[in-house]
Amino acid sequence: MGLLDDAKETFGANTLYDVFGVEKTVAADRLKKAYRKKSLLCHPDKAKQGHKEEFTKKFQILCKCFEILQDNNKRKLYDETGSVDDDSFNADKDWEAYWRCLFPKITVNQIQEFIDKYHGSEEEREDLKRSYEKSKGDMNKIAEYLIGYDVYNEDRLCKLLYEMIDAGEITEYRAFTKESAASKRKRQKKYAREAKEAEQAGKSMNELALMIHQNDRKRLSEGEDFLAALEAKYATSKQKKTSGSKKK
Repeated sequence: MGLLDDAKETFGANTLYDVFGVEKTVAADRLKKAYRKKSLLCHPDKAKQGHKEEFTKKFQILCKCFEILQDNNKRKLYDETGSVDDDSFNADKDWEAYWRCLFPKITVNQIQEFIDKYHGSEEEREDLKRSYEKSKGDMNKIAEYLIGYDVYNEDRLCKLLYEMIDAGEITEYRAFTKESAASKRKRQKKYAREAKEAEQAGKSMNELALMIHQNDRKRLSEGEDFLAALEAKYATSKQKKTSGSKKK
């Protein structure tokens, strides 16, 4: 069978876009994010005993679909004809290596370096403002939404918010300005405990678990954007090193 038949049989998809649950007009960055989410569910490394072959097949189909759609020329041809040149795929291609090149492993140190630069930046300020308005001033929700939040940073964040309120940049919500001391203590105790657990877990925590501790779903979309930025940074560095070594 060809790729289109495989996509239909394996994922029940009528088009390559359906495989990733996206529209035909999807932008490249959103397509890549959808590919990452889908591929994590069937990556061969995630397979339990007896399911390796099934996961590998699904993973390879996903990679082939993405390879078509991420290439402007191949995507245009597919959009115009609705067909795929199955002979264009390298039968010996290492799809896991292809995936690792797109999504390089991000270390705990790299995440910490990123967070250190993020704290105090204009980007953090805008994210904080958005989280504040989204949560209507609820600091418990802000703590869940904001990437890089930690209990020891809260006073600084609150000071920023008060400055924005005084400047008329954001709405003054009672949930923020009148928060009870008990509510604040409960939140700080919770995140202090999580910080300690994360420190104990150390290097055993993968990058997503570190940023979205205990699978906190409310941070998921923010966490993926955060990781996408890191992956783009370190994928570029990796490619530069590779091209540099070839020139020698």
